[in-house]
Amino acid sequence: MIGWLYQHRQALGGALTRFARTAGLLSALVIGVALALPAGGYALLEGLRGLGARLSFEPQLSVFLRPEAKRAEAEALGGVLRADRRIAAPFGDSTQTTYGSSLSANRAAANRFKSKF
Repeated sequence: MIGWLYQHRQALGGALTRFARTAGLLSALVIGVALALPAGGYALLEGLRGLGARLSFEPQLSVFLRPEAKRAEAEALGGVLRADRRIAAPFGDSTQTTYGSSLSANRAAANRFKSKF
């Protein structure tokens, strides 16, 4: 066993000596970068995993009103939106209307409230 370790130590020493003479610093830098890339990729993926855990994939709706809108008008709009089954239905539910009909319904609702807000 001692002889085997001695031979491997000699082989490693000879390889490093040849490498230092012929390859130089640039090759050592390339090898170092090649060995560091997997560790950097792992660190990046672990950081993104934490970010992905905080994201919400639930559908959301934001409504912005004019500053001069009255509270009662805003609450009335909220009641209309809560009563709309397309908004209350989960995303992808079969009760949702198609894109074209919901687009025209949204335009009609926007025109109704346009003058108020």
